Amino acid sequence: VVLTFVCDKGERYLSKQWKDDWMLDNQFLEVTAALTAAGILGQRARETEALVSVPSGSTVRDAIELMRKRDLSQLPVKRDGTLVGCINENQAIDLLFQKRDLAKTKVDEVMGPPLPVLPSDTAAEEIAAMLARGVKAVLVDKGRGELVMHTKFDLIHARAR
Repeated sequence: VVLTFVCDKGERYLSKQWKDDWMLDNQFLEVTAALTAAGILGQRARETEALVSVPSGSTVRDAIELMRKRDLSQLPVKRDGTLVGCINENQAIDLLFQKRDLAKTKVDEVMGPPLPVLPSDTAAEEIAAMLARGVKAVLVDKGRGELVMHTKFDLIHARAR
């Protein structure tokens, strides 16, 4: 008995078998929901904690120390409970090399614009586009005034799963 296998490249079935609809109908593909800001939050590699911010009247030295202690690359700046800006590690490095007196320089003198606040149903693609345009991070409103920061790392971690 001789058994011979003839391989079929599937060319005759391309219009049917390899379409996503056919693959889904025959359970060869899983249905995945679109990733949103809330979904990114659910896949975070680190614990979610309350948003860490710095008061606008604080010194840059205090802000840098807080970033160092909490291992953060940016800090939202608040004045009277309202977001008014952001200070990040790039600004801190620039100030260090300008030999500014960080103990006397106030955060509100050097801060950048506030981070954008997005609803929790914002699509991951929209967040990725904002981060690609140079936004350092985004704040996601979880409801009841609770904000959580999403960075490039969070997006990469969520997409790589």
